[in-house]
Amino acid sequence: MSLREKFIEELLNFLRRVQGKYAILAKSDLPISTESDIDILCDDETSKEIISYLEKNYTIKKFSVVSYSFMKTIYIVFKDNSFLEIDLIQRFIRKNLEYLSSEEILQKGTNIKNGLSILKPEYQLLYILLFYTLNKKPIKAKYMKFFLSLPESKKTQLLNFIKKHLNINSSSLEDLLKNNISFRSKIINSLKKKNPIHKRIKFLISYIKDIKTNLHKSKVITFNGVDGAGKTTILLNFKEVLEKKYRRNVITLRHRPSLLPILSAIKYGKKEAEKRTLQRPPRTGENKSFLSSILRFSYYYIDYLIGQWIVFAKYRLRGYIILYDRYYFDFIVDSKRSNININPNLAKKLYTFIHKPELNIFLYAPTEIILSRKRELSSKDIETLTNKYLTLFKELNRKRPEIYVSIENINKQETLKKIEELFQEVL
Repeated sequence: MSLREKFIEELLNFLRRVQGKYAILAKSDLPISTESDIDILCDDETSKEIISYLEKNYTIKKFSVVSYSFMKTIYIVFKDNSFLEIDLIQRFIRKNLEYLSSEEILQKGTNIKNGLSILKPEYQLLYILLFYTLNKKPIKAKYMKFFLSLPESKKTQLLNFIKKHLNINSSSLEDLLKNNISFRSKIINSLKKKNPIHKRIKFLISYIKDIKTNLHKSKVITFNGVDGAGKTTILLNFKEVLEKKYRRNVITLRHRPSLLPILSAIKYGKKEAEKRTLQRPPRTGENKSFLSSILRFSYYYIDYLIGQWIVFAKYRLRGYIILYDRYYFDFIVDSKRSNININPNLAKKLYTFIHKPELNIFLYAPTEIILSRKRELSSKDIETLTNKYLTLFKELNRKRPEIYVSIENINKQETLKKIEELFQEVL
């Protein structure tokens, strides 16, 4: 049993003793799954009790609390490196609409099961339907399977409850669950009638404030290394960890924000230029002109300057984890890769105006291992570039508050473990 599973058992026992008002928002007939996150509707007093309980729990290595206007999200890292997210919900609000009454649920929408307060089936269904529909997402198969496996009489009862609550018509529960997004406009219209204009304005102001809070969730992580160091493989594996274990939205960017197309797109078109770039061996450009190099560097530098704000608005404000496969550091260490010949000190000074990612990883390996993976660089180039990167990251880690770390990538699992531990530091 992992510490995560042990903690969940102990938390449920703690909730059985809590005197305050709460309801576990289980999405099945079980109180809670040891594989999912935990959503709990609770009043402010109970929320404080739960957080106080976390501070004393022996299984926890680290936890952080992110406060929104309508809920608190708690990220917990356990001593065995397992992870759990808990949402303590005060009100059910999506943008400018309150879609469920927390008072109604706490008063008449719960059952006591095994000493725990959980949602009644009709409110479970209502919560799931509204949550996924308002977020423009299809309802997960496991929830549909549960509700559609109920006896016909119970399904009819649930459907009538939904129709009455939301004032919508559906021929069957199956139709409602499988085609939930098609009912979205009708559901929104029904909710607007329950949310007077002054409430919607108030909720919208809170929503705008909450967007800033998403910046705590959003992290920028860069993966750097010479060709053959394994950075792309590690990046893709770590992306999977973030999506499955930490349940984060992740976007991967290559080298730069890419607001501007690669220069060769002017001549060949975007698709053909990208194809040629991928097929061309690295560091084979023959540009030795200072003027041409300055112009090329200026073009890509503008892409970073402007593009970083586009990335900020498009992904950071929505709480995304942004993974870069290479980053600006290539211009300092290996500008030849971009067919640029400039003084690295110039690129280093101009890094001042570039967004500083929270976590920067340089992956390296012995030359013979890299050559066994890819024979795109000479032994001399591999050793020279590796030493330059190691020196740069050591210098930046000493001077900057962000994390710059070099990891020898020989064993994939060990490398991923180290990166996950570093991610937990900035969580």
